[in-house]
Amino acid sequence: MAKSNPINIRLELPVLNEIKNLAKALHLPLSMVLNRLIAEALRMFQCPGIIFTNSPSGRRRATVAGSGLDVWEMISICKSYNKNYKKVLKDYPLTEIQLNAALNYYEHYKNEIDQEVKQNDEAEEFASSSKLVTKFSI
Repeated sequence: MAKSNPINIRLELPVLNEIKNLAKALHLPLSMVLNRLIAEALRMFQCPGIIFTNSPSGRRRATVAGSGLDVWEMISICKSYNKNYKKVLKDYPLTEIQLNAALNYYEHYKNEIDQEVKQNDEAEEFASSSKLVTKFSI
């Protein structure tokens, strides 16, 4: 974890109470919840059109607003289309603004997104080669 510096801040009581409730619900320290919220807010400020959502496992993920797709999914799609963005926009119900938001986020957080794409590719490869997975023809 990165080194931290203590600071004093004044929060409005309703905001503080909501953050305390969130920390309690997540079973996390207040400082960790504040750090997460501030980090996400900074990323959303830096990359308009990106929001953070919960994955089924509870992990927070960068998602392109209004698309239902995580940034790593859009980048994976773009790579599979050899960065032919016009074709991506033709084949997927996305706007140019949404695509640009994903590309902008990727430009800022390339290593993070590349790691997510890699993990997904490895999981797909394992699942397709696994004898534990039943394959169906439709």
